[in-house]
Amino acid sequence: MAESKIVLPDLPGAEYAPEPPPQGPVVWMKENLFSTPFSVILTIIGTIIAVGSLRGVFGFVANPERIWQAVTTNLRLLMVQAYPDQHMWRVWVSIGVVVVLTALSLAVWRVGGRTSGRKLTGNVMAVGGLIATIGLVAAFPFEMNVTWTGIGLAVAGLGYMVRRMMGDRAKIENIPTLAVVAGLLIGLVASLWVLQVPVPDPDTGIRAATTEPLANTTRFPWMFLLIAGFVAYGLGTRIR
Repeated sequence: MAESKIVLPDLPGAEYAPEPPPQGPVVWMKENLFSTPFSVILTIIGTIIAVGSLRGVFGFVANPERIWQAVTTNLRLLMVQAYPDQHMWRVWVSIGVVVVLTALSLAVWRVGGRTSGRKLTGNVMAVGGLIATIGLVAAFPFEMNVTWTGIGLAVAGLGYMVRRMMGDRAKIENIPTLAVVAGLLIGLVASLWVLQVPVPDPDTGIRAATTEPLANTTRFPWMFLLIAGFVAYGLGTRIR
């Protein structure tokens, strides 16, 4: 049986749906950054200022003359000053109340939506590109430049590979945004168990640093706060 085809008549007054406009990063840059000679000049000046700012800020941070171990050693003093140890539980309870109420509010008010894999992987690639750019332009020691650039390219490449693996499914908005936020929070809290912070070397003084893990008095409270937030959100979904 022959297939039947529908042929639309070419009517003089007929209106058809317009073709979708071209998209992509090159088109976006041409329309927003290089549309006119004045835009080109502004883009070049802005790029020079941004690169100079990145080099200055990260060069200052990575300068070996900076004694950042003094900050990490006195971090508790910077956060809560000389708050008595026996009353520190009050601080954690106050933070816990905020976490629980926030989680309940998110659940009761049905805050959140859905995003697509395309947007999510696009954000991952953007973060990777930013890290790689910092590694390329920042006034780091050469080893740090290579490390930052490699990490940025790896993150961007991971986002690109995931998008390619998802195919057309990446366009469907079926990923809950709150699930993404929850995953990030879990990752941050989990990192507290492997994070090493610089502290002064007890043998050579404050200008020499060694590393040690975070104290359990920091790791356990944040873990319990995260669990309390998830439990509160679950209860909120039941009572809304």
